[in-house]
Parts: sequence; structure tokens; C-alpha cells
Amino acid sequence: MNIKTLALSCAILPLSGLGAWAANCTPALSAGATITCTGSTLDGLVSGSLDDVTITVETGALLSNTADHAIKLDDRITVTNSGVITSSAKDGINTDKDLHLVNRGAIIGADEGVQADDRLLLDNYGTIIGADEGVEGGDDSAIYNEGTITGVDDAVQLATGAYIENHGTIANVYAGGTDPQDAIDLDDGEIFNLGTITSTYDAAIDFDANVANDATPAEAAGDAFGQGYVYNTGTIAGKQGVTTDHRANSEQYIETYGLISGWDGTALDLYGGEDTVYLGVGSVIDGASFFGTGDDYLIFDLSGAALTTDLFDGGDDFDTVSFTDYLFADIASFSWTNDVLELVFNTGFTTYLSSWERYAFATDTGVDVYDVSAFLPAVPVPAPFVMLGSALGAFGLIRRRRARRA
Repeated sequence: MNIKTLALSCAILPLSGLGAWAANCTPALSAGATITCTGSTLDGLVSGSLDDVTITVETGALLSNTADHAIKLDDRITVTNSGVITSSAKDGINTDKDLHLVNRGAIIGADEGVQADDRLLLDNYGTIIGADEGVEGGDDSAIYNEGTITGVDDAVQLATGAYIENHGTIANVYAGGTDPQDAIDLDDGEIFNLGTITSTYDAAIDFDANVANDATPAEAAGDAFGQGYVYNTGTIAGKQGVTTDHRANSEQYIETYGLISGWDGTALDLYGGEDTVYLGVGSVIDGASFFGTGDDYLIFDLSGAALTTDLFDGGDDFDTVSFTDYLFADIASFSWTNDVLELVFNTGFTTYLSSWERYAFATDTGVDVYDVSAFLPAVPVPAPFVMLGSALGAFGLIRRRRARRA
């Protein structure tokens, strides 16, 4: 028994207690039809050329197929599910563009739980299980999740312009083999996580470059895909917490008040682009963070909160680290180990920094800015030059973040 067969068998086991079925889906399937399923339909609703179909699967109903997709239709399909939609052969639901799906029941596929193309709109309050991807969509797709979405491959795979708001669980449940995958794989977009995003075998969140595998470095560097915004108050955990494609020169903005964890020792692996990581009160970074090339920003807005003491590596170019709640005078001690600077503040907060060219500290009247020479014991500590908050990029980013959320 292979991994996909095992996953599907485990998913279908709870259905054995659903009892006998009495009816099926009416009226007959046709273009533009509005169909209600109230009992058992064992051969699915399959016609890949039909558009504008509306399907309601009511509580207690079963829509299944052992030879094909449970639902296979074309464009502008609307499905509201409060029952069970399942295929032991292919996808639970398979459509082309403009699928609008509201799920309060269970959707299970031997391949994808849900496979759609561009402009997928999914509201999930139930369970979606794929023995390959849990949910796959194209460009400009949006997912709101209060339930559970799992996949043996990617739990969620979207393309460009993605929007994901998670209050439940999105999880890769891969059990081993040669093709590890992510909890969320997308080309670019926004993720708001107030729940749990986890991968048992690869990244929790992976922003792809969406460039050809044989692209030259120059071609990859000009790619606009892979840009992302991540807001987190929950848990993001995987082999890496958040990673990006090493071929793309894309920007990431990560704002976290929760846990971002990488069990291989890397929490954030951001590669190229001008990246920003904002660490708010309650944030824990479990694993090292690598910012890669580009002029990056790391903002500690912690009000004395504790962090896991892992490395933040600014990488190449001109990078700025900002402490919005600490003065330079609040540093109790600093020391170097090779090229890693250990900063210990008088609150006990400690952080480890490498390859940061500018250090900014809050004051009552502005911002004190130092370069790395301030932390070289052989050189006298220079007097800072003072800038108003509006003149410093890192603190301007805080205002733009607050304006964005207003």
C-alpha cells in the first residue's frame, strides 16, 4: 500500500458509520442547473464541459465516485457542501475557473481534495483531505479557513495573487519518501495566520519564484513573483517556517506575534529581495533567520518580550536592525564570536546578529543610529547622529505597517 492509498483509506474510515442512503441529486445535471443532493449518489456529478452549475450537498448526503472525480465540471461552478463529497479514484472536486466553494462537511480525494483554476474562492469550515494536494487553485484565488485542510503533497497550492486567511489548521501530513512538500505553496500573495500552518517534512510556507528551472540568474533576478506578506499570531512550523525560491529577487514582509519554527534549524530563509521582518510582542523565532541579498530590515518591537536566541543573518548589501523599545544605553553587554554579535539588554533580552550594517535605537526625541563600529571594542563608541523617525526607513516601515492594517 502506497502513501496516497494509506492516506485515503484513513480518511474514508470515519464514513463507515454514516448508515444507509435513500435518494440522489436532483434535477439532472445540465448547464446552468441548480442541483440539490439529499441522499446517496455513487457515480458523482461528472461532465467536464458544463458551466454555471450550482450544487448543494445537504447534511447527511453522500456524493461519491469510485471511478472518476466526485464532481467534475467546467467554469463558474458554485458548491455548498454540508455532507460528504469523496472520490476513491481522482479528485473530490475538479473544475476549471471561478469555483466558489463553501464547505461545512467533508471533501476527500484520492488525488486532490479540491482542484480548480484561477479565481478559486473557498470558505472552509469543515474538512478537506487530499492524498495529493489538499486544495489546488490558480491565479487570484482566495481561501478563508476555520476548519482543516490537509495534503500528503502540498496542503494548499496557489499561484499568483493569492490570499489566505487561516483560523484553523493547514497541514502537510507527508509521511516519508522522495518528494517532500509544503503546507502552503504559492507564487506570491498574502497570508494571515491566526491558527496553525505546519509541515511534517518541508516548509510551512514556500513562496516560489515561478521561473523556469533552466532560467539564467539574470532572468530569475528580474522575476516579480514570490513577493509575499505574512501576518502571524498563531503557529507556523515546518522544516523551515517560511522560505522563498533562491532564484528570485522577491520581497517579503513578515509580521509576527506568534511562533515561527524550523525544525532543521532555519525558521526564515528569505534569499534575495529587500525583506522586512517585524517582531512584535509574543513573537518567538525558533531557528536561524537568513535574509540573503538586498537591503533588508529587522525590527524588534518587543517591549521587553523574550525570543528564542537564534541567529539573525542580514546577508549581503546594506541591512538595518531597529530596536523600537530600547535605547543604546539599555545594552548591558555585547561580545563577538567570529562574525556574530551578541547583544544583551538590561531586561535580559538577548539576540544574535550577523552582517547588519546599521543599528537603530529609539529615543524620546528621535532615533539614534550607529554603524557596526559602535560594537567594536578597539574603536571608541561614536556619538550617534540623530534622525527623526520619519527620516529612517525602518521606522517608516512601522508606520506603513500600521497604516496598512488600519
